Amino acid sequence: MRKILILILAGFSITHLGFAQERAVPVLRILPEDVEQESIRQWRRTTNQFVVRWIYTEWGARKMLAFREAHEGEKTRILIGGFEALHAEGVFRPMPPYFTNYTQWKEGWIHFRTDKFIGVTEDQAKAIVAGLRKK
Repeated sequence: MRKILILILAGFSITHLGFAQERAVPVLRILPEDVEQESIRQWRRTTNQFVVRWIYTEWGARKMLAFREAHEGEKTRILIGGFEALHAEGVFRPMPPYFTNYTQWKEGWIHFRTDKFIGVTEDQAKAIVAGLRKK
């Protein structure tokens, strides 16, 4: 009887592990409507690295900031057209160092609402630019 009970308990614990799922990674989709179209810039940083920089619309900036605040300290993904980036945990800090007033920092960032990818390949840079541009 004891052996049967042990087998049943072991079976339940193994099946329980099989049903456990990892938590889905939150995704921020940056759309062409979220970006000021004339602000999109791409340039070569080094031989094989590129930079893509843009300015969000006010709506896009608020959307991005709300997403980052909601998922602070978590792994997140950013999708821009066909480009996907996985950010590690703790990438976003709600307030950078040397600031003492979060509301003041937040309003300042919304006023100067730039973002960028640094060190991407040429193909990735082209994919980002294509995803940011309106067709």
